[in-house]
Formats: sequence, C-alpha cells, structure tokens
Amino acid sequence: MGADAVKKSCDDTECGCTPNAAACPVPSPEHPRRLLRVCLASAVVALILFGLPHLVGSPLPKERQLAFVWMVATLFGIGSCYSVFPFPEATKSRFIPDAAFFLAAFAVLGGSLIRFYALDFDFPHFYHPDEARKSGVILRMIKGDTLDPGYFLHPSLLLYSALFVSKVLTFLGVEFAKDSFLAVYSGRIVSAFLGSVSIILVYAIGSKAFSRMSGAFAAALLAFLPLHVTCSRYMKEDIIFSTFGLLSLVFVLNYLRSARSRDLLIASFIGGISMGSKYTGVLSSLFIALAPVLLLGGQAFSKRTVLLLAKCGAFFALAFLLCSPFSILNFDKFAHDFVAEGSHVVRGHGGISIPAWGELFTYHLDRSIMAGATPYVVLIGLFGAGVLWTRRRREDLLILFGIVLFYLAAELIKAKPMPQPERYILPVLAFLSLAGAEGLRAIWCRTCISWWAIGALLIASPMVRSIDLASELQDDTRLKSARWITENLPKRARVMLIGEVKYLPRISQVRFKQKMTGAERGRDRIGVDALRQSESKYIVTTSLSYDRFLLQPNADPVLKEIFLSYDREFELLKEIRPRFGSYGFHNPTIKIYRIR
Repeated sequence: MGADAVKKSCDDTECGCTPNAAACPVPSPEHPRRLLRVCLASAVVALILFGLPHLVGSPLPKERQLAFVWMVATLFGIGSCYSVFPFPEATKSRFIPDAAFFLAAFAVLGGSLIRFYALDFDFPHFYHPDEARKSGVILRMIKGDTLDPGYFLHPSLLLYSALFVSKVLTFLGVEFAKDSFLAVYSGRIVSAFLGSVSIILVYAIGSKAFSRMSGAFAAALLAFLPLHVTCSRYMKEDIIFSTFGLLSLVFVLNYLRSARSRDLLIASFIGGISMGSKYTGVLSSLFIALAPVLLLGGQAFSKRTVLLLAKCGAFFALAFLLCSPFSILNFDKFAHDFVAEGSHVVRGHGGISIPAWGELFTYHLDRSIMAGATPYVVLIGLFGAGVLWTRRRREDLLILFGIVLFYLAAELIKAKPMPQPERYILPVLAFLSLAGAEGLRAIWCRTCISWWAIGALLIASPMVRSIDLASELQDDTRLKSARWITENLPKRARVMLIGEVKYLPRISQVRFKQKMTGAERGRDRIGVDALRQSESKYIVTTSLSYDRFLLQPNADPVLKEIFLSYDREFELLKEIRPRFGSYGFHNPTIKIYRIR
C-alpha cells in the first residue's frame, strides 16, 4: 500500500483485528479494478488447468505441475491485491459473545476425540513399519534396564515419552496381550495428546498474532485436517516435533511484543526439545534468529543482542542433549545413525530420488497438502498468505516464513517415501491454517459475506473427510482381504504375496502355502514369466507397494511395467478397495489374481 493509505481502527469483536495492532487498511480508490479482474481470470484459468488432468486422463507431467504453480501464484496474487481495492464495508455487527472461546473449545474437544479414537486400530499387526521397530527399541530398553536406546536414526524424546507412558499404564493396571502392544499404544497416546495440544497452541498463536477469532478459526481448521489427524495416531516423531515447534513460536511472539530476553531464551530451550524429537526441529532455531531482526526492524545488532543469541544457542543445544543424552554418551552409534539418516535424505528412498526442481517444487503441494488439508483449506490458505504479504506486520512475516521454510525443507529432501511422504509436510499445516484464518477475516472485513457461512464450509470439508477415514480404521482392507482369501481360495493353495509384510493381508500359513517377496528385492521372481513358471497359483498385491512405482516420479520403469502387466496377463479375482480411499498406512487397495 502507498504511504498515504488511510487506516481505520477495528474492534476485536467486529472484523478480527487486534485493537492495538496494525489496523485494517481502507483501500485507496485510485487502484484500478482491472487488476482484480485480471487476477480473477487467472484464477479461473488455473482452476481449469488443475481440473483438466482429471477430465482427459494422465497429462504430461509438466502440465499438471505448471497448473499448480499457476494456482499458487494466482491465489497469492489475489490475496496480495485484495486489501488495496475499494470493497464495500461490512455491516457493523458483533459476534456472539465469547464465540471465539466456543469455537476454540469445539476445535480442541472434537480434535482430541478423533485423535484418541481407536488408537489400537491395527493390533496385533502394526501397519506402520516404524512402529514395530520403535516398540522393539523400547522393549530392549526395558529388558536391559537402560536408557540407552542404541538407535539414533531419530532423537530419543519420543522413545523416552512412550517408555514413561507405558510405565504409567502398567502402574494403573492396564494390560495388553503382548508387551509390544503396550509400547506402541503408549507411543500413540503421546502423539494423540500432543496433536491435541497443537490445536491449543495454534489458537494461542493466532490470538497473539492476529485476533482471538482468527486463532479460534485456525485451531478449528487444524483440528480436523486429515494429515494432522492421521499423524496423531502413529508412534512417530512428526507430531511431537511439530508441536514443540509451535510452542517455541508462542514465546517468540511474546518476545516480539515484550522484548524480554527471557521469552527468547525459553523459546530456544523449547526449540531444542523440538530437535530432540526429530532432527528437522533444528529449523526452529531460524525463528529464534529471525526474532531480533524483526524486533529491531533492520537496525544493526548491539552487543547485547549478539550475547542474547549466543545464550539462545546454548539453551537450544542443552535442551537437545537433555532429550537425547546418549547422542553424547554413545557417540559412535549416534554418529553412525546420524550419517545414515543424512545419506537417506540425500540419496532418496527405496531407490527413488525425487529432486525438487524436477517437480517444479510442486510435489508436496500436489500429493501431500491437497489431500492432507483438503482443497478448500489450501485455497483460503494461499489467499490468506497473499493478505499477510501485503500487510507485512512482524507477526505476518513469521507465519509466511513458517510456510515457506517447512515447505522448502520438505521439497528439497530427495527422500519422499511412499506410502506416506506427506508426513514431512506436517508443520506447514499449522501455518497454512493461520494464514487461512486471516484470509477469511479479510474477506469478512471487506465484504458483507458472512464469516460463519464460509467458515462452516471450510471446517466441514476436512472434518467430514477425517470422520470418513476414521470410520474405516478398525475393519481395514487387509482384514477384509484375509477373510475373502480364506473363504474363496482352495485350501493348501499356493499364494505369492508381493510387497512389504506390513502392507499385506495376514493369511493362515497352515491353510495356504505362501511365499512373500518385496518388489525391489524380488524383481526376478515377480515378472509374468517367472510367476507362470513358479508353483504359485495366486498373487496378492497391495497399493501401498505397487503405487510407489505406478504413481511416483523417477520410479523404476521395469517394476512399473511388471505391475501394469498383471491386469493384462492374469485374471483379477477380487479387488478390495476402501470406501473412502486409502490414506497414510490405512486401508490399501488389495488385488488378488489367478495366474493363467
């Protein structure tokens, strides 16, 4: 906006601005409406291009990627210019008293219920391979009466947290058929609890950065985003690292308001805890380093500020060591695992390396965010990001920095492992929700369109999706497939199961003669000719394995052709699909063929 732009004050209960923060700008009439028409036309073209692949089949790869680039640029551009156009003023009306509190309470309660629902959904199989590995580490620590996990592909905070919860559950008399069940269930409680806490933290961040109503709406969005809900059910590091990163940001915002060194030191310590759960948590340190820059407004650092940042670095490192102390006490193993994990990030996963430039930086937007946040939330989030960029308050820049930082970090990693590469984009969801809340506030503040009408639609979209996915948790397609195989294939039939053991139905080894092989390791045994010459009469495949080659860029073309040939060469006896689609490690499509 121009320097002569007029500003007005907005009541917190009217259009969502914090009373003492930057006020809502009144648009200057000299800005031509033509620019808005151009942006709207561009948005229509982008949406057509986005929908075109679904109408004409599989397009050239770059066509779809360019459509996403256009969509991002257009929505961000519309949001950027939205506040400089002379839209009619909204009717002066107040929200229902304490509406922000009730909306936030609904978000926390509903989000917690759906996260804690059916936490034992896959017992005794453990569909997520990493959960079985981590439960083994926890049981080894218990058996050896040691706190040394001997495992450092990830830091140790999640392991210690799950170990603590398991001891509490044991003390309370909670029993499971196997100790491994208790270990996994304890880890899932940690994830579900911290996933619920993150909803509260988003409300706190939104309230401090924007307004109570924006914070409540952002919390309601995050509460039901399918990716966030799904990650909150697994014993994995993504939720715990993301939640402590948000808690660190709360204190960074406190520092920007009060300029108290204590707040930044606390933020640094909590940021170190975030890194103590996942090495990516080191990115939290960038928010801490950015805070004095935003506070000083580009002025040179004083010696006091330099000393403060040095103390912050010490607090950050101390917190990491407290969460993962054996990274020092068992340094050789730590160094080995840390280098191995770094190599995995650089090389790729399962022989598939996906660089960011090859996908025009749209891999996660296409495959992770659109499904993990639902399209409506993505659209309002990108629009809101444009609004924040135009306004450029310190708080706005922090939220934009979070979106860009964590998105680029996920894109630049070449390891994007199916079946759930989207978990790497998890931290973006909170910042996208906050931007979306401000985008909605901007629409309400500039027009007479009801906040509640649009808000209800935006919240309902991910909520319905998450409820649908949760409804199929317990009767997974692998269980349905195992029942069908038992009831329909002849006894003692020879069955070849192709894929990872966790991704396949478990069938009786007594009733059926079965062989199992992974696609990469057993490519010589899974070709059409090899299968015809084998003793196997039936094949069972899973989308959690074959989609890695059918849908991923840069996948092995030989394996892709092998899986495509099954539909041409063999008889498809049964295809068991989930009613609401596969997501995460839940409900893969299972195909059962007869070799002919």
